Parts: sequence; C-alpha cells; structure tokens
Amino acid sequence: MNKVLLVDDETIFIEALSDAMRRRLENTEFHLASDGQEGWDMFQKIKPHIVITDYSMPRLNGDGLAQNIRQAGGDTRIILVSGYIDDIEHSMYDEIMRKPVKPTDLAKVLRQYLGC
Repeated sequence: MNKVLLVDDETIFIEALSDAMRRRLENTEFHLASDGQEGWDMFQKIKPHIVITDYSMPRLNGDGLAQNIRQAGGDTRIILVSGYIDDIEHSMYDEIMRKPVKPTDLAKVLRQYLGC
C-alpha cells in the first residue's frame, strides 16, 4: 500500500485534495497533518512514500519540514504545493506546483512517483 502525507494548515484544502486523490488513486493511503510540526511527527510514524506540503504554515514551514525529511534519509518524494513559490529553495523538493493545483495534474505526478 502506498502512503501519501498531505501537510497544510488550510484544513478544507487538504480534505478536498485528499478526497480528490482517493478517487483517482487506488492502493494509496492518504494521511493529513495541519501544520509542519504535526507533519514531521506523522512522517516519522508512517514513513510515507510521498509528502505533499504547503510552504507557509505555523510551527514549522515547508522548507523546515523538507529539510527534516532530507536529513532523515530515505527516498521520500517531497512535493510543494503553495502560492508562495518564487523565493523557495527548489533543491529540497522533487516537484513544485502552484496553488490552486488541479487534482488531475497532481494525480499525474503522484502516479509517476508511485509507479502506478
């Protein structure tokens, strides 16, 4: 079973995105976290294949979360989905997508990384 972690402080956004992805991707579990610190804690517990994160969040922003994940090692893919992408450290992310993201575009990227 593939595991994807969605991290964003906009609860309505990640719930809607999670629902849209569940309809498009079989054999994939979606886990939700409401800020970067909660995302980091959950990452350590579930070891997801992919993390989809916003940049601007309380307690730990997207760069901090990505840095923690990279330092932990492994091959987790990190996708940034944010309205703030101009001044981002691009090397920490496998993919960067601007909000609002189309579910079909994100599903295509997830399929590519998950090999399905």
